[in-house]
Parts: sequence; C-alpha cells; structure tokens
Amino acid sequence: MRRGIDRRRDGSYRVRLPADERDVLAALPAQLREALQAGEPTLYRLFPPAFVEDDIANAEYARLVGGRCGTASCARSRNWSEPPTPSR
Repeated sequence: MRRGIDRRRDGSYRVRLPADERDVLAALPAQLREALQAGEPTLYRLFPPAFVEDDIANAEYARLVGGRCGTASCARSRNWSEPPTPSR
C-alpha cells in the first residue's frame, strides 16, 4: 500500500495508512477518554499547572480552561470516536 498525505483540490486531505495503523489511531480517543475519566496520574503532563508556585492563580487558570473530562475539550474528543471510513 502506498502511504502518504495528499491535499485535494477542494482543500481537504487524503491520508493513506495501512489498516493496522488506522486501527491504532482509531483506538486512541477511547483510550484517552478512559484515562481522563479515571484521573490517571500519568496524564499530569497533558494538563500541567500553569502557575507552579501560585495555587490561587493556578486554580483560576484550571477553572477557566478546564482540563478534566467533561469539559469542552473532552466533549470534542467524542467526535473522534468514529474515524472516517476508508475510501477507495
């Protein structure tokens, strides 16, 4: 199979990947959502504190941008649950 990314005339992109790589990518959103919901400490690097030495400023930042499942960013990730179907 030929691999690669091509830009189409309409401005969209075509991504060609082997089936096993598509399967890995398709599984990632669900795995991330599960890890976020479980509060796994390994995800600390995804949502580091903005102000390490200022708890009040960091709490305000966290309130404004979220960082937990249930926020807008996590809700948007639900759109990834169904990857585009391969076209020929």
